[in-house]
Amino acid sequence: MTTTLPMSIARHRIKIDAAGTFVLWIPFVVFVAILIGLVAFFGEIRTSGWEKAAQLPRWYAGAIGVYMTALYLPVYIAHGRTRTEFLKQAPLAMLVTTTVLSLLMTIGFALEYVAYRIAGWPQTLSSTHLFESPTEFGLVFVEFWLAFAVWIVAGTFLGAGFYRNPGLGFLLLPVALLAVTLIESSLGGNATVSALPPLLTLFDFIPQSGTVGRALATAAACTAIGWAITWLVARDLPLKAKAA
Repeated sequence: MTTTLPMSIARHRIKIDAAGTFVLWIPFVVFVAILIGLVAFFGEIRTSGWEKAAQLPRWYAGAIGVYMTALYLPVYIAHGRTRTEFLKQAPLAMLVTTTVLSLLMTIGFALEYVAYRIAGWPQTLSSTHLFESPTEFGLVFVEFWLAFAVWIVAGTFLGAGFYRNPGLGFLLLPVALLAVTLIESSLGGNATVSALPPLLTLFDFIPQSGTVGRALATAAACTAIGWAITWLVARDLPLKAKAA
């Protein structure tokens, strides 16, 4: 008699998150194209629309982290998987999903470049980045990857915190906001910082021209600390009893 082994948590999450990201990316491209078309119809295109649209995927990456620990971790535990098993395998799934999302966002800049060239519009950037031109696709990918990596990890410890105890979740919220603000500041993204609560600008996290070394160090520190917090909160996460 052959026993079928359960799918690994990493593979299951990749199957859901990475594949789902690609499916959602298609309507997102269409949505951004429609918005750019409307701006062109009623006015004049002077800057990259994809650059401004890139704020939303950051929140999407954070949401992936939140539901991984707040929704799916309890489900895995309820189905006999261990917390340690999840905590050891989840980083691989997050790595793959972050890479896929970053690649798709880079492709978005390439598609926009072609469309803007055909239409005769300037693909000018409105804020500072690791890259000086949207056609520096290697740096574009690196910037997105570093940003998404921090956002998704921030989501994981927030999700675990709020699931464990709402009070703990609120205590961890400033930590998550600090992490994503630090990475956005190191990337030099004025436009992306504007997506964060305006109160954060009071702390002088005003982006300067980013450097790859600074961004790598910031992302490494934020993700390491963020995953350590996730581990501490989720390693003995109790299951909540369902209401009758």
